[in-house]
Amino acid sequence: MAADRAVRETRNDHTAVPLTWERSVSPAYTYLGDRPPTVDELTAEITTLAREHADVCEVVTIGKSRRGEDLTMLIVPGNGPTIQVVGGPHPNEPVGLATVTALARYVVTSPDVQRCSWYLLPCIDPDGARLNEAWWSAVGGPTLESYHRGFFRPAEADQPDWGLPRAGFDGVLPEGQAVADAIDRAAPDCLVSLHNSDTGGVFCLSAATNATLVPLLMGASARHGLPVEVDPSDAIEWASPGPGVHVLPPAEQMSPTPGSGRRPFGASSVHHAHARGATLAFATETPMWTSSPHDFPAEDAARHLEDTAAILTRAAALLTPREDDAFLPAITDRLGIHSLMAAVYRRSPEAGSGQDLAHLGPLRTAGMVLRALDTELAHAADPALKAARDEVDAHFVRWLAAAETALRPEPIPLARAAGFQLDLVLSAAEAVTG
Repeated sequence: MAADRAVRETRNDHTAVPLTWERSVSPAYTYLGDRPPTVDELTAEITTLAREHADVCEVVTIGKSRRGEDLTMLIVPGNGPTIQVVGGPHPNEPVGLATVTALARYVVTSPDVQRCSWYLLPCIDPDGARLNEAWWSAVGGPTLESYHRGFFRPAEADQPDWGLPRAGFDGVLPEGQAVADAIDRAAPDCLVSLHNSDTGGVFCLSAATNATLVPLLMGASARHGLPVEVDPSDAIEWASPGPGVHVLPPAEQMSPTPGSGRRPFGASSVHHAHARGATLAFATETPMWTSSPHDFPAEDAARHLEDTAAILTRAAALLTPREDDAFLPAITDRLGIHSLMAAVYRRSPEAGSGQDLAHLGPLRTAGMVLRALDTELAHAADPALKAARDEVDAHFVRWLAAAETALRPEPIPLARAAGFQLDLVLSAAEAVTG
C-alpha cells in the first residue's frame, strides 16, 4: 500500500511516493498560491474574507505583539466539534501561512466544513515573520542559500509559541498570553500547530500518546508523496506511538534548567490545548525541500556542531548587546542548541546519524551572525567586525556546499507541502467529528 511505502527501512530515505489523493482537487487546494503570503498579504486576505462573509465569520483581535502588531483570530461558528489552527508559530516556517490562508477561505465558503467550529490564528509571530519574509516572497522562490542568509528565529524564550503560561514560570510573553486566552476561549477538541522543517520528511509532535495520529499522518504523507520522518532531530529520545508521531515531554521538562546558559521558557499551544481537554493537540511538520539519505555518523555530526559553534562564538562575542536587538539573544540560544544536539547525537548514535539538521543547524546560526554583523557594519566601519564577517561568510559558503552535496535538496511545490497540512488538518477534524 502507498502508506506503507512512505516509511522506508532506511530511516532517512526521503524518496517521494506518487501523489494520489483525490482531495488534491477539492476547493481547499484552489486557494493555495505559488508562495506563502507576507504578513501584510495575510492580514489583508483574512480581513477581506471576514468583510465579504460577515454572515458566517468574524475576525477578533486577541492581543498585540511586542512590536505592536495586532494578533487576530478568525472564528467560523459551527454545530460540531471545535478545531483550532495556529499559524506562524516559528517565523522561519512560512508554509503554514499559506495553509491557514487557504483553510480560512475554504471553511468560510464551504457549508459542509462548517459543521465544525473553526478558530484560526493566522500568524502568532508577525514580528519574527517580517524578519524572514523577504526570502520566501522573492521572485523564483528561496534557495537553501537565500533561506539561511535571510534566516531569523528568536531564542526559544522569545518565541510566542513557547511563551504560554505554565506552573512555576513567570516569563509569559504577550503573544503567549494572547494565544492561551484564545485557546481558553475556543476550548478546542482539536488543535493543530502548523510548522515546517527545512528538509527531510513529515512528522507530528503530539501532546500525548495518541495512536489516532499515526494513520492520519501515514495517509496524508502517502497522498502527497512525502515520506515519514521516523527519527527527526527534534524528537530523538522521545516516546512514539508509531512512525512519525512523537510525544512532547511536559513543558517544564523541556525548558532549560538554571545554569544551562539558556533562558527558561513557557508552555506551547499544543501543551496548553491538551491541558484544557483537547482530544487531539499536535504540531505538524512538513519540509520545504526534499533531501537524500547521506552518511554522517553521529560522532562526526556532533564534532561538526561543536566546531562550528566555536567559530561562531568568536564572531558573536564582537556584537554589541542592544535592548531592541533580537539577533544576539537568538544567536546565543542557537549556540546552546549546538551543544544540546551534539549531546543527543552521542547518547543516541543510531538516531543521531544521517541527520539533515546537523548540516543545516550551523547554517541557521551563521546566517543570523552574518545579518547581525552586517547591521553593525552598516552603522560604523570596524576592521575587526569586517574581518569577522569575512571569516564567517567563508565558513558559511563551505558549510553550505557540504550540505548541498550531502542532502541534494530539491524544492517541494507549495501545493504539495501546504496541501499535506491541509489534508492533515481536515483529516484530524474528521477524526474528532466521527
